[in-house]
Amino acid sequence: MNMKKSCIAILLVLSALTAAFGAHAAAPVFPDISDAGTAEGVAALQMLGVINGDGGLFKPGGKLTRAAFCKMAVVIMGRADEEPLYRNRTIFPDVRPNHWAAGYIGLAVTGENKIISGFTDGTFKPDDFITYAQAVTLLMRVLGYTDADAGMLWPGGYMDAAGRAGLTDGIDQEPGGAVLRAQAAKLFFNMLTSDKKGGEPFLASFGSATENVVIMDLNVDSADRRQGGIKTSAGVFYAGNDGFPELFLGRRGTLIADASGRVATFLPADGESVSVSVETAGATWIKDSDGRRYSIPAGVPVYTSGETTTLPDIFVDIAPGAVMTIFYSPDGAADAVYMKSEPSSAALVVTTSDISTRVFAPLTGGGQYRIFRDGAEADIGDIAKYDVATYDAASRVLRVSSFRLTGYYESAWPNTSSPMRVTVMGREFDVLPSAEETLSEFKLGQVMTLLFTSDLKVAGAVDRLNASGTAIGIVGDDATGGSATVTLLDGTTFSGNPGLDNYAAAQLRGELVSVTSSGVGKITLVRLAARQGLSGELNISARTLGKLELAKGVRVFERVGKGPVARISFDDIAGETGSIPASKVVYAGADSLGRVDIVVLDDVTGDRYTYGFLYERLEPAPSLGDDVELYNRYVYAVNSAGETTPALAAGVEIRYGSPGGLALSGDGERAVSAVPLTEYKNVRRSDFSVSDGKTAVKLGGVSTPVPDGVQCYNGAMKTWFKSLADARAFSETLTVYCDKTPETGGKARIVVANG
Repeated sequence: MNMKKSCIAILLVLSALTAAFGAHAAAPVFPDISDAGTAEGVAALQMLGVINGDGGLFKPGGKLTRAAFCKMAVVIMGRADEEPLYRNRTIFPDVRPNHWAAGYIGLAVTGENKIISGFTDGTFKPDDFITYAQAVTLLMRVLGYTDADAGMLWPGGYMDAAGRAGLTDGIDQEPGGAVLRAQAAKLFFNMLTSDKKGGEPFLASFGSATENVVIMDLNVDSADRRQGGIKTSAGVFYAGNDGFPELFLGRRGTLIADASGRVATFLPADGESVSVSVETAGATWIKDSDGRRYSIPAGVPVYTSGETTTLPDIFVDIAPGAVMTIFYSPDGAADAVYMKSEPSSAALVVTTSDISTRVFAPLTGGGQYRIFRDGAEADIGDIAKYDVATYDAASRVLRVSSFRLTGYYESAWPNTSSPMRVTVMGREFDVLPSAEETLSEFKLGQVMTLLFTSDLKVAGAVDRLNASGTAIGIVGDDATGGSATVTLLDGTTFSGNPGLDNYAAAQLRGELVSVTSSGVGKITLVRLAARQGLSGELNISARTLGKLELAKGVRVFERVGKGPVARISFDDIAGETGSIPASKVVYAGADSLGRVDIVVLDDVTGDRYTYGFLYERLEPAPSLGDDVELYNRYVYAVNSAGETTPALAAGVEIRYGSPGGLALSGDGERAVSAVPLTEYKNVRRSDFSVSDGKTAVKLGGVSTPVPDGVQCYNGAMKTWFKSLADARAFSETLTVYCDKTPETGGKARIVVANG
């Protein structure tokens, strides 16, 4: 591994050592360091014990003595533990045993691997300022270079060799000039990213390297129960007793660890990254508070302190003010994301119907803040009794959750009087301290309603007659009379015995239901009536459903037939200023004030389909007798990801080999719908445009959205392109296929380069 260039781009201005070198701190604190890159460089060398601050300050313009530089070199060589053996040797008359650096100087000038010499008059001059040429020569010798490699001319030979090795990158100093502390530290950092004379990375001296690691969380338990673990995208490592700098949390780089998993240091990568404060988010993009849009492909990993996920799985729960760091590959594509996540620690249960800002003053302390209820921006009037609020002071966001779960109280740990965890409907939930009092009123075996924070922590409990559960979801395709799984709209799953016969359970497969429980291992499923008495068209621009007003924080979901449910925004619906007919409204629910706060729609965005060229095939089905031959019909799509898994296609028609889209059931085994695509020929590459991070194409004079990840096919070579840019570069004219006409809200789904 060549680490020479891995962190060159970081501007390092570091404080060098003077006399005292103690144990390095968990995180450097220098009031005269102003930028994050500098602080990260400081921490990388501090973890190795090479540098500490000078009286708690940075002092980048100070000068460094020959004695101090010797000590730094000995430490980075990993030989500091040998220093006591050299303390009582008098090699130079001006370095007596009582000199603070006597041992370091004695070690540095002794043996075959000596890295520095004294002067011709027999002295060492330990308190003179070291020159740039002397410092470079010393570190080149640490890297294994000798006078024979540098040639007879000094310092020119060593300076030239150091330039080729990358040791002096980013430093402008005359050979005879004194080394400033910032320059000395830059030299040491460059050394970490350089190779030894034989080509081995210098970092290999400290352990093995794991590249492209994202630091996800600190102070977790490692696999062998050692405290101080570091959770990373490559697993858990051990930080040791000195800790791990907090400023590396959420950074990507190279982690150096020994065979036991103990971390030696971490080098932030020099690849491009950007940190943004999220204003809004979609399944494949985020927009910051300045309106800039960032594309994040659906498969890119998103790392948080608790898990590795993807943007489509969490975007509906990303509240404005959340901080995300987007990492980019060398070709400029986003390839990883870190999102800082803070778990709820204090929560407030709304116990009154008289909602005002004073209700939340104990959390917010007053002042201005934004409100997000169930992941959507809301007003104070959208909050209802028994909602749960938490407050993020950093982003000044009040997060409100309306999620409630009515279920049978199965168990508590460590006891029911002060539970820290409770089990309901087969799932164990963490309990916040504020919930202990209300939970203590219930006994095991009772049915109660739990009140949750937005990150699924129990904030309180009430009698089920006072508040009912809000859990609704989709019944799994494998439901039987004795076992069923329900996936809630937020992705949470619950399983249990529905207490039905097999026929009744089969009728619920893929249906939208409410879910509660009344016993251990039991769940009660109630099919939700279409629109629950709410009817009429959904008018997006007027924000009404029939005659009812939409709540500001209305949650909108979409599914195709009995396929899985996904949360969407009105922005996902092309031509969103129009209206959606009542026939497309699968379900709607209203809050206590009669405003529609949840809507489930049927196939309005086209985004639930997999697009490509569609094919079918027949496969023998289980025989009913010797004279009866049956076949099952399967359909599948071929696109840039390859061939999709064939799905049973009863009642779903396609045109063989034609461009189209397939929507599947939740288990992916059945096709629930197929759509043909409309062809638009002779589209010029100049008809495509990008505005505000969104791509569009003019078709018949109508600007038509082009989603991220649109499938692009090379018609001449019969292969798939990696991107739309590649397709446009290949051909001046293209053919575009849309799921609907541009006038009716269509989107471009496949682009074919004609060659």
